[in-house]
Amino acid sequence: MKLERLKAVRSQLKQRYSHRPFVSILVGLYSCQWRRSQGTRARPGVCCCTMSECLFLPILLAAFSLSLFFLYSWAQAKNDYNNFDWYTYTKVGRWFFWSLVLLVLASVMVTYLSGLVILAVCLLSEGQKLYLHRAHKMVIVVVLGVSLAWILVICKLWKENWITTLLSLQVTAPYLHLGAIAVMVFLSWPVAFHYARLGNRGTTAPIPSWSAPRLTSTPSGPCSCQDLLGCRPSGSQLVLLIPFLALLLFLYLVPLGVSSPCIQPRGALGPRPALIGHRGAPMLAPENTKMAFEKAIDHGAEGLETDVTISYDGVPYLMHDHTLRRTTNVQQVHPNKSNVHSSMFSWSELEVLNAGRWFLQNKPYVGMGSLSGADRAQAANQSIFKFSDFLRLADRANRLVIFDLYRPPEPHPYTSSWISRALNAIVKESKIKPHLVLWLPDAQRSHVQQTAPGFQHITRHLASVPDLLRDNITGLNLPYTDMAPDTIRMYAAANITTNLYVVSEPWLFSLAWCAGAHSVTTNTVHQLKALHRPLFLMTPEEYQHMWILIDVLSAALILLVFAFHWWRERSLVSCTEERCPGNSRTRVASLACSSTSSLAVSQTAPSSKATGPSEACDGAKGRRFPSLRPHCHRVQARRFPPDLPRHPPPTPDGSWAGPWAGSTAGIQEEEGARTQDTAVRIPAPRIHHLGSPAEGTIVGLSLLLPLLCL
Repeated sequence: MKLERLKAVRSQLKQRYSHRPFVSILVGLYSCQWRRSQGTRARPGVCCCTMSECLFLPILLAAFSLSLFFLYSWAQAKNDYNNFDWYTYTKVGRWFFWSLVLLVLASVMVTYLSGLVILAVCLLSEGQKLYLHRAHKMVIVVVLGVSLAWILVICKLWKENWITTLLSLQVTAPYLHLGAIAVMVFLSWPVAFHYARLGNRGTTAPIPSWSAPRLTSTPSGPCSCQDLLGCRPSGSQLVLLIPFLALLLFLYLVPLGVSSPCIQPRGALGPRPALIGHRGAPMLAPENTKMAFEKAIDHGAEGLETDVTISYDGVPYLMHDHTLRRTTNVQQVHPNKSNVHSSMFSWSELEVLNAGRWFLQNKPYVGMGSLSGADRAQAANQSIFKFSDFLRLADRANRLVIFDLYRPPEPHPYTSSWISRALNAIVKESKIKPHLVLWLPDAQRSHVQQTAPGFQHITRHLASVPDLLRDNITGLNLPYTDMAPDTIRMYAAANITTNLYVVSEPWLFSLAWCAGAHSVTTNTVHQLKALHRPLFLMTPEEYQHMWILIDVLSAALILLVFAFHWWRERSLVSCTEERCPGNSRTRVASLACSSTSSLAVSQTAPSSKATGPSEACDGAKGRRFPSLRPHCHRVQARRFPPDLPRHPPPTPDGSWAGPWAGSTAGIQEEEGARTQDTAVRIPAPRIHHLGSPAEGTIVGLSLLLPLLCL
């Protein structure tokens, strides 16, 4: 017997205190209040936040949303990190991975705000009031300002990033939709919890008199099942529920507006785009060097792209920048000419410069792998590559060549004859096969077509098909931001190919593949060559079935969550159409019914099945209704004498007969002095026997498993 009582006490203590340290930690992290008594629970029917917290909560959500957009847009812009770092280098004069700094900053901001949002959701699931510490609020305002500043920078200086973000959504939208639905299922737990609690309001009810034999309901507060079912939601409930349902409905309808070239009928996918090495293989060797182009050829590049500059003495050579500082050791060899335009050097001055050691000292690309010892030694000995030598290498490997030809500035001696110098290197010096040359410069195109009729002429400008055919244009060289499947198909129908640059990320290459591009210029030939199928490819029927199934399953899970919380909050507030019968089991529940009905004492005879107040209080002391224990003092003060029967027979006039007449006189006088309208506020009890809110949160997280399995 003692062992059973010890087990019962242990179970009660475990039930009451098992999750309390967990809640204290959550309160401490969110509110910086580490005393156990500082955590405040929200009463049923009362808002979970103060007015100031309610006003600041949208700021928290706005900062979180904008920082998340900052992180997503910048993560998808990884394809252009090198361009951003090169731009900052031209402004600052020092090479550094500023792109990586922004990525880390965005990740830290999102992680911090995600932690606050998760803490808020957990505290709401525990029924705690939210009190965000002022230090957190200051950081949130700073994050909001940084995110807004980033959006302004994109709008003013880098509008192409918007296009990159929109293009990425054509690949990631189905996965983002799945993640957003999973988040809504997770958020349905605290929303349903507080929706049920806001509907479970405490009402004004008179103190039940145990000297009275029977309890009846007054018209002012019927314990109606309609109220318990929540058929008439309050304004607070609507304020909580309507935004949640609106956002959920929006997410359910988002797939109707998703358009992606990777969602296409089966068998409609075109051939894999050819790969053109951008300045060779710049992630494996120093750019525009012999080693870089050899690496690109070894990894299967079908073409080679480069940049051509004319030296002061008329020798075409490969150089991208307008100065030699970044990719050579000109500061050590010619310190007085380090900022001079690269075309103002003679070839004798250029050929003595080292063009490889910088690659080992300052890695130009984020995520570059380490080189072997042989590759490091070879890279350290690279020199500036002559244009004619580059053409001979491409001719031997039978690779296409495409290049940007820079016009020298004034007063360069070849400012007017720069096209002729390049043609001379192609036709007379290298003697490359003409069909391997993709001529890109628009200047003097008619002269080039007459001098070298075998070249393939391409342009970087969009034009109508008749105009392109009139100028003998056979291909377009477009930035990937101009990617449009309909335009590519229109040009392909006229036998005009499309090359997109610079495409280095697998998701962007997959999108170009699905869009029908014929070739791409890339920095990552070694990575894209291993991609034999687009990362995302689905038929319209498969996508339709997927999102409909996700929507139906999530809606069912959310309905189950709401039903569970309604059942948990109202299982004690159960009554029939006759309003709270007084049998031995529902007499204890009548205290719970007092939260939704006004109970008055009638002068009629008690039911033969009614129990006394001591039994009701004993029931409240049990494990089943622990939240009723604070109200037992009303009954304990007026226990019936132990020698009297619990159910005395009434007289016809409603008075007490036998030994009850004397024994209960004091009680009757006390009740007579008490006005029948005297009332107290009895909060609706919580149901602890169904598990703590912390355990309920774990159950809510488990609801996400089916979606994760999908």
